[in-house]
Amino acid sequence: MKILVVSQNFYPEQFRINDICVELVNRGHEVTVLTGLPNYPQGKIYAGYEKKQNRNEVYNGVKIIRVYERERKSGGTINLFLNYYSFRNSALRYVKKLDKDFDVVFVNQLSPVMQAEAAGIAPDVRMNPILLKPTSDEGSQVIVNGQVVGNMS
Repeated sequence: MKILVVSQNFYPEQFRINDICVELVNRGHEVTVLTGLPNYPQGKIYAGYEKKQNRNEVYNGVKIIRVYERERKSGGTINLFLNYYSFRNSALRYVKKLDKDFDVVFVNQLSPVMQAEAAGIAPDVRMNPILLKPTSDEGSQVIVNGQVVGNMS
């Protein structure tokens, strides 16, 4: 199965989504991650990722596509707002350029919910399932064409 993962954070940042994607590859799936520039938790872009470096990588068989993301800096409402929206806007622009037909889109929803927007407009997935994994107590939901059709708690 061809899986597009949309996650603002991914390797080398330490999040559970890294393990999930590697396991999917180990089970024979083709996984592509659309993510931002690593800067969590320090709030500074990691060395080696500045100035458009390492925008396309492979990590344990997982293809990684990095889009622009404003660093979080020291936090605070305005910095976080700009960080979240910069990833959202970059992901929305980039996902339109994808020429790959994905069978499913997996959204690793940390915060806020707008990062799921890029998954909804990915080419050739509009009629396919989108798995939204929020970090709330509500569990993960399978959404097809904007309608919740199942829960994966």
